[in-house]
Amino acid sequence: MLPTTIKDKGRWWSREDLFLLLLLGAMYFLPGIARIPLFDRDEPRFATAARTMAQSGNYIVPMFNGQLRPDKPPLLYWLMDGTYALTGSYGELGARLPSAICSTLTILVLYFMVGARFGRLTGLLAAILMGSTSLFIVESRLATADATMLLFITICMACAWRAWDVGAAMGPAATTPFLADRSAAATGGSLPRRREKMPAWMAGVFWISLAAGALTKGVPLIFVLAPMIALSLFTGALPRLLREWRSHFHLTHMRRIIAVILAVVTTVAVTFFYRAGLTFQCVSALVLGLLFMAMTLTPRLPGVLFRCVIGGNWRWWRSLRPGWGIPLTIVLIGWWVVAVGLATSPHWALIRDMVETHFLARSMPWLLHLLHIQPPPLNPAGGNDQVSKYAEPTGFYTLLVWVTDWPWSVLIVPAAYHTWRRLRGKTAVAIDPRPYQFLVAWIIPMWILLELARGKLVHYPLPTYVAISILFADTLVQSWQGLSEVLSPRWFAVMRWVMLAIWVGLGCAAFFAGRAYLGPELLGPVILLAIVLAGAGAASAWSWNTPRWPFVVALAWAAALLVADTQLLPNISQLKTSKFAGARIQELLASEPDYRIAALGYKEPSLVFYCGREVAIFDNDMGRLLETAPFARKDRSVLPTSKWVVAVDGPMLKEFDREGLLYFPLQSYAGFNPADFKPVTVTVLTNVPPKDYSPSAIRAATEPHSAPASEPGSATAPG
Repeated sequence: MLPTTIKDKGRWWSREDLFLLLLLGAMYFLPGIARIPLFDRDEPRFATAARTMAQSGNYIVPMFNGQLRPDKPPLLYWLMDGTYALTGSYGELGARLPSAICSTLTILVLYFMVGARFGRLTGLLAAILMGSTSLFIVESRLATADATMLLFITICMACAWRAWDVGAAMGPAATTPFLADRSAAATGGSLPRRREKMPAWMAGVFWISLAAGALTKGVPLIFVLAPMIALSLFTGALPRLLREWRSHFHLTHMRRIIAVILAVVTTVAVTFFYRAGLTFQCVSALVLGLLFMAMTLTPRLPGVLFRCVIGGNWRWWRSLRPGWGIPLTIVLIGWWVVAVGLATSPHWALIRDMVETHFLARSMPWLLHLLHIQPPPLNPAGGNDQVSKYAEPTGFYTLLVWVTDWPWSVLIVPAAYHTWRRLRGKTAVAIDPRPYQFLVAWIIPMWILLELARGKLVHYPLPTYVAISILFADTLVQSWQGLSEVLSPRWFAVMRWVMLAIWVGLGCAAFFAGRAYLGPELLGPVILLAIVLAGAGAASAWSWNTPRWPFVVALAWAAALLVADTQLLPNISQLKTSKFAGARIQELLASEPDYRIAALGYKEPSLVFYCGREVAIFDNDMGRLLETAPFARKDRSVLPTSKWVVAVDGPMLKEFDREGLLYFPLQSYAGFNPADFKPVTVTVLTNVPPKDYSPSAIRAATEPHSAPASEPGSATAPG
């Protein structure tokens, strides 16, 4: 247990905990972020858009590669511009630093949010579990909006939880402190005391954070309000009305026949529309069929649904002061919406594309079809990846959580059972069920919505992992203190050896993958990583199901990631294809700035970032390239007047030879494509020979080879 080191007995938290969490954030989120290249497709888009804002002085309209970037609002770009100025360069460190800082703040907010209700030990453990979750670590190290968005969502939910504590109906269990930690000594001080009123400043923090989240990614409005609405409905009259509704099922012979006919007709209609690709008609047929079947079985359904909404538990929302909070949020968001709309007049192009392409086309394409709206064409280089590429079946996240919540996914089943028992009141002592109601409402509604959504990316359910980590921590602490027996079954003891096998398997996989795909110079770091992963498994088995276990595993996991982030990933030259190609192009432009840049076949956004200038991207369209960037033929001696330097992948380079085009290769780089990690060779060539070009350079550059070990520097920020 934690030692009692707090001198002020009225304060439950300690400075030692805060220092530990800051150290945790530094260990997990900072190592290697300045050396590992931007290889994820979204990273260079955010980083380049932020750099464009700083260089142009236009902080209202996000631009990427000379085009509007409607993917995300501007707040993250502003944060990146601040860290660019802080670091003095437009490099990887400045682009990724906001995510690392926001993630560290997230675990600090989580510590205070949980500790104020469950006690110091549970708060510290929840922060450590969240901070060491695989998905959270990955997003905390990327130059994307998710870590920043998660901070604002966590702040909003912390304030909403406070409002729920204050405004919810006080039951018998709520008259005593929450009993997750049975003694003050377990928390290092006294348990937190509840206050009767929520201060106005906390309500202001809620609405300001909600607006900041919307200006970061937009979806926090859904991730925050949907759980709050679900919580109000399911703690109101909904359970009672559903019981009444079930009592009015009149399954007469005639109603059974009508319901079966409706079910058959609905199935046929849904199948027909689905195969015809008519999404709107398919959804409409399903909804209407279910509605008619329900109304056949119980004609009181519409009235019951209406009474569920009216009878919801909405009183606790008053503590958030929506009377002035909603207008404040509208003002904080609306000023940018109006400003960017006027800047992209006459049709508010960026806002229109943001709503149509990046919200409706991904979540409700049937609505665009109904309104006869054709969204803009999708351009991967510009930031609009096709939704069909990441469309996954329902249940995708339920299966994936066992991987993305590593190394704590072994707690999913015990924590779910523990939470169910607490909600049902099956405890030896009186424990307030309201925190569990709040956490379940935080997880389940958004999980269902995400599973039903058309497009699915791995990181979408990340905000729910905060609540999941809280339940994990509560399950562990109550089990240690004898308040729960969910970790006592024999199967959980067997999981000690299953987890050991998985850790050792990860080490073996790292070794064989490194041996197969990486050079011999990286064999040492690969072996070290494999040993540390196997050691983490041994440490996990040694400390299994004891109070030491989560702390030992978190430390061992941090050691493995430290090896990967400092010794392995920064030295994989195959990940630096865009970085080296961009450096070679910048080297050419430094001596001959009249060259323009293009890319054919190789359409990665990271090339735009590392070139430092706009790149004309032509996908695999040779005809469009030749219309813009003329190339002479080998049987002609007249060279073009306009100078172009082009990054070409292997298949399109063969097209150059097949067409008999005259080109002058500068350098070739072999590596992995950041989009799918398939092997790729990128050749940097020009249509007009540079001044320092020589025949010997032709022969040296036409042979594809791995990128050199040296790393080019980042462009220096002005001023």
